[in-house]
Amino acid sequence: MKPTRNYTLEEIQNGKYETEATQNSNTEMSAVQDSNKEIAPEVVVDPLMVKYNPVIIDSHKVVFETPYLKVKQNEGNYFYAERLGVDSVAFILTAKNINDPKRIGVVYESKDPIGKFMETAFGGSIDTDKYNEDLRGLVKKEVMEEAGFDVLLSDIKYYGKVLCSTQMNQFVHLFTVDVDKARQQMKTTTNPTEKKSSVRWIDGGEVLKLEDWKAIVIVTKAITSKNASLIINNEK
Repeated sequence: MKPTRNYTLEEIQNGKYETEATQNSNTEMSAVQDSNKEIAPEVVVDPLMVKYNPVIIDSHKVVFETPYLKVKQNEGNYFYAERLGVDSVAFILTAKNINDPKRIGVVYESKDPIGKFMETAFGGSIDTDKYNEDLRGLVKKEVMEEAGFDVLLSDIKYYGKVLCSTQMNQFVHLFTVDVDKARQQMKTTTNPTEKKSSVRWIDGGEVLKLEDWKAIVIVTKAITSKNASLIINNEK
């Protein structure tokens, strides 16, 4: 270590040179160590991620339970149902083919509680924490399973959540999924009910005829939102 200035004989005898030289050496060594440290990569968070945090009130007791459903009671005498995973997702397909009059894709599927086929929004249960960081991952999986479209996360748009029923603590998270009709593949589902389902394409005039509030709300939100992803020409 070279001295940074000239020292007098008295300073050298009193050890001042050694003290300052050691300090300078430590400073330089620390600077070298800092320069050798690996710079942690910047974590880029997708602003469009849809995190999942269900509403569960721990003080409410379970009075009946199956593997897929619980009946709970609050501190009073109010009973409600809680499904496995609590919330769910619902989505419609929106065709990128802008010149096609039938650009809204719904599922035609048997509904077991009422024993008949209906045209409704597609749906999926959040019964695993695998998708808690971004529900779009679950929607992407369901689109391939139920409709046969392999989409990107950027094709999936979120329109908030709505309470399913006052008899449940379930919120339904609403999405649209942009697809190219010409790129439809075989469905990958193994569910017997979903195997019998099919994609139905409808136009704007047919939306309000649906007996499914989820599809109606999603289309309404997609048309009226600030960054509208769905524009429907008025049909005569």
